This record gives sequence, C-alpha cells and structure tokens, in this order.
Amino acid sequence: MVKHGVYIKEHKKFNHKTIYYNGHIMTTYSRIPKSISFKSKMVNDENQHFCGGWAWDNTTDEDLIQRIVNKLKPFGVMFFNLPDQQQFMRIINIGLRPDILLHLKPMLSKSCQLMVCQEGIMGELFNLQALQNDYADNGIKINIKSIANKELKNYFHGWDVEDVQPWETGLILGYPVENTISLYLEGRV
Repeated sequence: MVKHGVYIKEHKKFNHKTIYYNGHIMTTYSRIPKSISFKSKMVNDENQHFCGGWAWDNTTDEDLIQRIVNKLKPFGVMFFNLPDQQQFMRIINIGLRPDILLHLKPMLSKSCQLMVCQEGIMGELFNLQALQNDYADNGIKINIKSIANKELKNYFHGWDVEDVQPWETGLILGYPVENTISLYLEGRV
C-alpha cells in the first residue's frame, strides 16, 4: 500500500510527523510536541500545501480560496499572470463575500499577487493565550500582545517579512502549530 497523507509516529518525548504524497515524502517534522492545547479549524495539516510547506499536484487556487471561504484557512496568497483573466475572475467571484477580504498587488510585468483573508482581529479569530502556552511549554517565548488587536487584513502589507515572526506567519497561513514548534526546536527557523 502506498502511503499518502499525514503519518505520526509516537516517540517517548516527541512525535515524528511525515507527510506523504503517493508514496513520496514531502516533508518531515522530527520534534512534534506530544500535545497542543491550541485549537482552531483554520489551523490544520491540510493548509500546509497552500503555504509553501508541501504541495499536492492537483491543488488549485480555487481550492485555496474555497478553504478561506469555508473558514478552514485564515489567509492565502495567489499569483496570476494577468492575461489569464478567466482564472483570475473565477477566483474573485468565489471570494466575493462580505466576510472575506481581497487585496490585489500588481507585480512586475503582467502579473499580480492576490491576497485573501478572513475579516477579523487576531485575538478574536484565535485563542492566542493557548498558542502562547503551547510555545512556552516547548521552551519558546512568543509575544502575543504584539498581534492581539491586529486585524488579519493588516498582513496584506507584509505577511512574510522580517518583522513578522515565523510563529506569526504560520498562524496567519493556517500552518499547524505543532509543525512550527518543531521547526523552532529543530533550528529550521
């Protein structure tokens, strides 16, 4: 049987998570915490392939925006060549809802970046105290006060920049908290 999906192997102190795609290892996390108290349906393993962690071949921009519309992902980024207006308009039409915010950023040549997110304030969208506790339980100090009153749409102007911490980027993209903690513990961030 070909492995496909998320597999967790139990260890004494930490768990080991491996992501497979049709038998191929996409990525591994060797220091997954045994337990995480932070819970959000917008932060999950299915979001990894929409935020640079790994990718399924058949994942589309429509899938990404549908996850945001269905409140299964907080924030997403897509890139378009402007001559492909049909695809661009399909995405825009999916995201035209009062609780979804869209931001178009022109890029070089004939391309653009479309950012999409849930409407809301970080401290209302997420249990930041549980998040801070999980990081602290693993010896990592984070500053939740810096984002508690920040609107998610503020990341339209810098979601993956130097002054945004890796734990913060992971959270807004819906990347699993235990995976980000593992990256810290492994020295990969």
